Order: sequence, then structure tokens, then C-alpha cells
Amino acid sequence: MARRTSGDALRTMLEAAGPILEQYDPEVILSLSRFTEQLPSVMNQITQGTSEFKPSPSENRETIKTRYTVPMTLLVKFSFDTIDETDQLEEILRPCVDAVGGTLSKVVLNGTHVTPCGQVSVKLSFLISSK
Repeated sequence: MARRTSGDALRTMLEAAGPILEQYDPEVILSLSRFTEQLPSVMNQITQGTSEFKPSPSENRETIKTRYTVPMTLLVKFSFDTIDETDQLEEILRPCVDAVGGTLSKVVLNGTHVTPCGQVSVKLSFLISSK
């Protein structure tokens, strides 16, 4: 079904949900819209056999080492995530963030790799105050 759903149909669904989404931050709506636009292409790639991320994790790590300049970085790790790479990412990011005089914080939350896909409300003030 997802493969047959066109980008136009997904956009129409997003527009129909507009009154419900109006209560959310415009940035959230923009992010959801961009996600929706990518879905048909991603589903097509999966149906054609794509099973790996591109760029690969090692290519991403190399790019991060040379290009990451975000001064305030928050890493979120989940307690029951068997494919988590947060600790390795922290090691790579630390020198990058230090080089720009920034801060790097990490929090560990209860959950799994798919927890962010759920509708669990996490107070931002908790995340910011936890280091």
C-alpha cells in the first residue's frame, strides 16, 4: 500500500490534518511535511531491495570529524537500544564541539531504538538540565 501511495496523496493527507496540526510549532509541521515528501522514494527503494543506509555509518563518522561545527549538542541515548552508537558518536563529536567552544551533553532515557517514534511527551526542561 505504501508503495502505491504517491507524494501528492501524502501531501493531501497532511493538508487535511492541518486543523489538528495547527496547535503544533510551525517547525514541526515543516519537518513532518519534508518527511512526508521523502516517504514514497524511501518506500520505493525498500521494495527494490535497499537495506542499508547511505551514506554508511563509517562515511557519516568521517564527515562529522571534518565538518561538524554545532556549538550546543545534545545526544539522547535509550537504555534498551541494542544498535545504539551514542557513546561512539560522543567520542567523535567531543573534539569537534570543543574546537568551536561549545558544549556536548548526553542524556540516557528509558526506552528502545523506536521510542522516539511513539507519542511520549518528554519535558524539554528535563533534557536541558540533565548532563
